Amino acid sequence: MGRFQIVKLDRDGRSRGDIGSLGRVPGAFARPKGIALDRQNRLYAVDAAFNNIQVFTADGQLLLFFGQSGRGPGDLVLPAKVALDYDNVKYFQQYADPNFQIEYLILVTSQFSPRRINVYGFGREKGRTYLTDEEIMKERAEKELKKQNDQPGKTGMLIRRRTDATR
Repeated sequence: MGRFQIVKLDRDGRSRGDIGSLGRVPGAFARPKGIALDRQNRLYAVDAAFNNIQVFTADGQLLLFFGQSGRGPGDLVLPAKVALDYDNVKYFQQYADPNFQIEYLILVTSQFSPRRINVYGFGREKGRTYLTDEEIMKERAEKELKKQNDQPGKTGMLIRRRTDATR
């Protein structure tokens, strides 16, 4: 961190790529702080400027983000660290909806908040089927491609012009 992105390093300290860049859109960072990896190698990154947590797939694609600025339950004020806990779910399951099964906890510290630590439960609604990360990313790519194909672009105009010029 420090370049408005997260740099992936191997065990010998050699760069193996990076995630994000400076920006104000999802997937970008302004003040990245803490990071954590879950058991599926998803990366959780806290951004103190956006007061959110961004979750990336193992290959660095933005999967989702959550969190917001404020002083209410679940709100963040300059978050600094994120940690994942698989061992203490039993203490928090009682606070979740009975149809929601918590798989692990996401703990996020805030620097200037009456709630210094927020605890989020990551899990699944019982009886519901979920897409895998890969299926979600494939759907997004297909939607983006369809969106691009549905809009008349410069390429279509150039083809028409060339066709008209060859007559």
